[in-house]
Amino acid sequence: MKDRTLGAVLRHQSARQPDKPFLLFEGGSTSYAEADRLATGVALNLRRLGVRKGDHVAVFMENHPHMLWTLFGLGTLGAVAVPLNTAAKGDQLLYFLRQSRSSAIVADAHLMANVVPHLPSLPDLRRVIVRVGDAPAADGNGPDAIDFSELIRPVADAGEALEPVAFSDVQLIMYTSGTTGPSKGVLCTHGMEQTGGLFMTEAMGYRDSDVLYTCLPLFHANALRVTVNAALWAGGTVALARRFSARQFWDDIRSSGATQFNALGAMANIILRQPPSLDDRNHKVRLCNVVPAFPAEIAAQFTQRFGIAITSLYGSTEACCPLFAVDVPPEKGPSCGRLVHPFEIRVADDDDFELPHGEVGEWLIRCSEPWYIFQGYYDMPGETLGALRNGWFHTGDRGYRDEDGFFYFVDRKKESIRRRGENISSYEVELAISQHPAVLEVAVVPYPSELGEDEVLAFVVNREGMTVGEQELIAYCEERMAKFMVPRYVSFIAELPKTPSEKIEKYKLRRRAEAEPGRLWDRLAGSTPGRK
Repeated sequence: MKDRTLGAVLRHQSARQPDKPFLLFEGGSTSYAEADRLATGVALNLRRLGVRKGDHVAVFMENHPHMLWTLFGLGTLGAVAVPLNTAAKGDQLLYFLRQSRSSAIVADAHLMANVVPHLPSLPDLRRVIVRVGDAPAADGNGPDAIDFSELIRPVADAGEALEPVAFSDVQLIMYTSGTTGPSKGVLCTHGMEQTGGLFMTEAMGYRDSDVLYTCLPLFHANALRVTVNAALWAGGTVALARRFSARQFWDDIRSSGATQFNALGAMANIILRQPPSLDDRNHKVRLCNVVPAFPAEIAAQFTQRFGIAITSLYGSTEACCPLFAVDVPPEKGPSCGRLVHPFEIRVADDDDFELPHGEVGEWLIRCSEPWYIFQGYYDMPGETLGALRNGWFHTGDRGYRDEDGFFYFVDRKKESIRRRGENISSYEVELAISQHPAVLEVAVVPYPSELGEDEVLAFVVNREGMTVGEQELIAYCEERMAKFMVPRYVSFIAELPKTPSEKIEKYKLRRRAEAEPGRLWDRLAGSTPGRK
């Protein structure tokens, strides 16, 4: 554990196989030696620009090698990277930058339009570094913006000493979706991130000949831990794409020579729903990791059609991956797998007492190896204590364990919605909608999607004597939140069901929606049913 820092692992692999390709991107290749040189160069250039070990630096970039070298450079320097969802804007983006106390930001030029209006409200944000990419730049990047070329320019003395970085130093602050409150910044150490890559490699049997493909965003733990760090520990290669495209997916897989890829449930369904092709088995992929797990019959269809073994896992930003589903018997269905050392999971009731096999409860996690789970939520001591109550991390997820030790995910105890791979805070969507002058109250709940996972459904109560139409409300949302957060369904109702203590009974709203789907306004269909 004490040797597990990003810089140390990268240096080790660079010395062991300097010419081996580490990164493939749009026809280009970067070797391990070059990746190590770039990481060190970015670290030294950041320090020259005034960034120091321990500083928090927001990274607001889309998938590109430059984002990876930025993250690697920050890790080598010992600064803390704060990767931000590129869809963030408005109050949510301001919250991320302010709550993280970022003293610098590295951003794609076309995303700076979302940052610039907030600069006067961010006195701690002293340095703005802008990368002009393929998309058109915004008009103005703020005062004294520094060009990204300053980070990747050659360093005269690459042997210049940097401060030592320890396994216990925080490498990342990763924001996880807020559920009953604002999003929380998860403190992830170097030891946690690198052990996550090591355990992923061991559990999945990755080899240095493997090419791990990802089109998932690098600001998510999935792409960073499950692909990038795993490839780094295996001595394999990362094949990076800008984003998921069903039309481009298999061409990317074939051209990169990928042997493994990760797919979110909705993404895997989209891949499976593409028209059959004579090239369906014209690839080198041997493993596909699907989260959440496919039902057994769907997994069998995927394997039969594409000739790929299906695996799955259960993980979280806070606790990496304690469950792996590799070589799961068909009769175990959509299991998340079994525990791996050094984790424990307790299926518990609301008082943290363990439940018998087969009963559904919240999953509580702890780890016997130090530094392998998160070190708390940044600047949120109350939330940290609550999450780690009684010595266990409370995941907010519910499921059960069978008598053979296989775990099955059932639902989320938290008020979180998962849509196309994104965890959405109902609280944050509600907060934005509630600011409309015609809205009295709003409750946001998940609604089943035809692609799996959830769609966002908003129940809205208008103020007396005021109204807002569905289209107007959606336009209002589109201006104030990320695209994936915008509700698909809207239902106007007279009042929200509540308990005597004034808590909204969201389960009643979900039942109402499922019982009367025809009364939901669907922005994709443009329908406007009768109101009730």
